[in-house]
Amino acid sequence: MTLPGSTIVVDASVLVKWFIPEPNQVEARAIAEHRTLLAPDFLQVECASVFWKRVKRGDMAPEAAEAALNALRAVPIIWIRDADLVVPARELAAENDHPIYDCLYLALALRFGVPVVTADRRFAALAERSSRLAGALVLLESLA
Repeated sequence: MTLPGSTIVVDASVLVKWFIPEPNQVEARAIAEHRTLLAPDFLQVECASVFWKRVKRGDMAPEAAEAALNALRAVPIIWIRDADLVVPARELAAENDHPIYDCLYLALALRFGVPVVTADRRFAALAERSSRLAGALVLLESLA
């Protein structure tokens, strides 16, 4: 599958793959080629949490987590304030019985009429349950 257009929303499940070896890491990095990336500010918090959990488990050195977070902040992403997305995200969360933090990404995508690329199967499955969300969520592995 190919993504139409030159702008996408990326979520934390994709961005952490840039810094932590995981399946579909090559695809995660490749989606930025020739594209504009959008994300809510919350993506930084989610990624920092993933890095912290990796450090706690001993899978990542604290210095590597700090370097990954600094590198993430240097990625050319257009950051959108969470406060601008909270109301539509809350509505989407209620409508779809899905966590609001994922719905921040979805609210952003719907606002700009672009897809969210995610590696989270549960999140991507929302598009299958709602005609309103058709095309709004793309599973990273489908881009391989």
